[in-house]
Amino acid sequence: MKNYTARNFLEMLKYMLFSHAASAMIYIAFFSSAEESYVSSGKLEELHFLLLIISLATFVISAVVMLKAHHGNSEKKMNYLNATYDGGNERKVSAVTALKESLTVALANLLFQLPMVVFFTVYGYRYSDSSVLETLYICDIGVYVFFKSAIIGALTIAFLWFAVYFLGVLVFIAPIWGIGRIRRKGEPTKPEENPQDAYYRHTFKNTYKVFYALRKFAISNLIAFGIFFIASFIFAAIESEMSPAAAKIFYGVFYAVVFYFVHGYRRDSSYFPHEKKFSLTKETAAVFREEIVYYLFIFLPLALVCEIFCFVYTGTSPAEAILRFVFPFYGVINVPVLRSLVNIVWACAVVLISITLKSAAKHRKVSRASKYRR
Repeated sequence: MKNYTARNFLEMLKYMLFSHAASAMIYIAFFSSAEESYVSSGKLEELHFLLLIISLATFVISAVVMLKAHHGNSEKKMNYLNATYDGGNERKVSAVTALKESLTVALANLLFQLPMVVFFTVYGYRYSDSSVLETLYICDIGVYVFFKSAIIGALTIAFLWFAVYFLGVLVFIAPIWGIGRIRRKGEPTKPEENPQDAYYRHTFKNTYKVFYALRKFAISNLIAFGIFFIASFIFAAIESEMSPAAAKIFYGVFYAVVFYFVHGYRRDSSYFPHEKKFSLTKETAAVFREEIVYYLFIFLPLALVCEIFCFVYTGTSPAEAILRFVFPFYGVINVPVLRSLVNIVWACAVVLISITLKSAAKHRKVSRASKYRR
């Protein structure tokens, strides 16, 4: 606990430095040449949109990585468990902990942005003639340009960090920490259980299934975007040979493959207890009841956000670009509400088919093993 606040603040600054450096390297490797072509052809609106996408993608990836690291931090977990050892005060402790952590992240982000806020206020963004400092802060410049003010942009980014981190710690991390608790004050000692095993045990009893769905959703999207950024030139070549509708379907199928492998990781059983023959109908009904319902809690709000952005933007909106793998049909279907319904159905179908196929494969593997068992 000694000097915890100072150490935690320095740790947040370290993450800010790493996230900015990573986005700068990716920008130099894949997008710096695109910026020059946009500037030379006078397509500044397209360039501003690209910078905003880089800002949003960096924020989402950094937030997930930092919350994951927060969840795995043994000191922070022990502090929370000790504070809730007496029982009955979990909500209060969770709220106070989330508030302190989110304020630390927001202040660290504001402090880290100060050099670029001053530079942008004085010189603006110099586009293809950018300096090392501007490149390091490329993930912030998109927001500055969007608001046409570094001060408003910096405050917006810091507020987003505060809101996301507060909700992440309060709604997800603190309850998951509570799952792995060995005992409370006055309770009998129970055999120690691996937190990962406890997480899966409670998850498949539907206690925290929404956390499981969010986790799989976030991991599959991060992997999809990671592959997309690393092999962006390959994706660009494939997309150039396709019609817009075919390219959208390609991205949707690509995400379905990624989700199939992500969701099937460490899962060795089906959702319905089949006997000898695998029943597709019973398995589908069980998957819908046990998991698709929870994914709808994710897809419905995201589709609403996309629908709102469609009315604000005339072209491809930031929400559509970020969710291009999950909701591939925005831009192809231009009928309001219908496009969201089609994308929700598609996203649910991807989840349903992926889980059912994995269940069938696992059942077939177990059946073949039992057939030759003596």
